[in-house]
Amino acid sequence: MKESISFSKNVFISIIIPTWNSDATLPKTLKKLTQQTYQDFELMIIDNGSVSFDESKIKHDYRSLNLKIIILKENTGFAHACNLGAQHASGTWLAFLNADAFPQPDWLEQFHIYSQQYPTVSAFCSLITQAKHPDLIDGTGDVYNISGNAWKRGYGYPIQTASKKPERIFSPNAAAAFYQRAVFMELGGFDEDFFSYFEDVDLGFRLNLAGYQCYFLPALRVEHVGSSSTSQDSDFAVYHHHRNSEWVFWKNMPGILFFIYFSLHLLGNIIFLLKYLKNGRAKIVFKAKWDALKLSGLMLSKRRTIQKQRRGSISEINRMLNKQILAPYLLGYSLRKFNKAHQGREMKITE
Repeated sequence: MKESISFSKNVFISIIIPTWNSDATLPKTLKKLTQQTYQDFELMIIDNGSVSFDESKIKHDYRSLNLKIIILKENTGFAHACNLGAQHASGTWLAFLNADAFPQPDWLEQFHIYSQQYPTVSAFCSLITQAKHPDLIDGTGDVYNISGNAWKRGYGYPIQTASKKPERIFSPNAAAAFYQRAVFMELGGFDEDFFSYFEDVDLGFRLNLAGYQCYFLPALRVEHVGSSSTSQDSDFAVYHHHRNSEWVFWKNMPGILFFIYFSLHLLGNIIFLLKYLKNGRAKIVFKAKWDALKLSGLMLSKRRTIQKQRRGSISEINRMLNKQILAPYLLGYSLRKFNKAHQGREMKITE
């Protein structure tokens, strides 16, 4: 591991950007950070063994930033890179930002304002839009269904459908999210066994279990390219999605809820296996589930620790779960139905 250290202590925000072959998008992300109207932050770039990473050029071109660079020899995964950044951070708040996410100039200023207005909230999510279609939502946090499936809130819907007011959510999307550093460290950060995918859902679940709250802030605007390093439907993505979703459920679903919802979780696995069997990719999902089982002992050990330290009530956790049984399997259909219903006429905006 190679480090270039140059930053001040006791800043309010530590921005952590994990990179992996992000040459096409990172410059725009860094430029957006130089334009921030709020400047009490340090920036930490954790490069995960990119084929090409020009440290000297970055330091020269963005010398106005309070910058720290850590270069890893190999790709250790998104979760490890973020945790490493958190360990070296000095800020009261950690801001995780993808290398293909472009914040508006007042992103940090708005966060600073709202973090003072909501002093008891420990994690915040941005309003993330699609870079190629800025009028469409990429995510406003994460939804966690009782079956153990999770998805990005509002994905694909017009930006007008997003709430105009701050609201509590299950978990932030780590493409552009803020966490209190003390709470992040208390909970052990992201689970590095996940490598990539679902690590933010897992942390969000643990935040709720520990009695903390996560909020969506519509004033925090970020455009996101999405899947710029790995395709969203690549074998890599499908594998880690289906392996890690198992671990989230096993580790975190508390007490009686685990047994109440386990049959729905099992049914969900069967449905997705059949879906991928239809398109000839069931082998990937089967391997993901098998590999999840091989580490079930480790995950159940983590579960004992997590549940022993739980401060949030089971009824409160249950309230935060999405209970629409068919929702995980009808996301595309629901979006198409919405678009058809609103095609050619003004949409009614709901708050």
